Amino acid sequence: MDRQMAEMDRQMTREMDSVFRSTRDAAQRARQQGEEARGQAQEQAQRSRSAGEPEVRVERFEDRGPGRFTYYESVHITSSFPSAAGAYATPGAGFSPLLVVAALAAGAYAAVTAAFARAYHLTTYRENMWKWALILCWPVLAIGSRRFRQQLVSVLQGKHGAAARPPGEGQGGGGSAEGGAG
Repeated sequence: MDRQMAEMDRQMTREMDSVFRSTRDAAQRARQQGEEARGQAQEQAQRSRSAGEPEVRVERFEDRGPGRFTYYESVHITSSFPSAAGAYATPGAGFSPLLVVAALAAGAYAAVTAAFARAYHLTTYRENMWKWALILCWPVLAIGSRRFRQQLVSVLQGKHGAAARPPGEGQGGGGSAEGGAG
């Protein structure tokens, strides 16, 4: 029985050595094929560059073993000059409707802000440190305050803000921020 076990152990060792040897040989062949393919690709790339053609590199790898098969392929295309597709691109390739809308909104904001700043003296608001806050934040104030919206419209039309002033208020624009104690 010991003799049979020893014979089976030797048989198993020979088979394992055979499998490992075939695996090492397959890996060695794959490395050599990869190196040959790389060398051929480099030669072809050199020829293509001199001819003005794009470089195309294809890498393939196969691995076969007992009960398995693996295949990998990679294709890389590079060019050092503009492609033909770029030459025929449409002139409006960078056109974005959203960009146009944003530019129009920014232009409208700037125009209204400039007009409001020029005619600020027509409003009922005082010339104080909050002037620029009112001028720059007009969209928010116009949405939130009916009185401010009326003043803004009258100022943009070139009218004095008195039309939008509630009854009982003075002519505004002047006065001081200090109290009446003197």
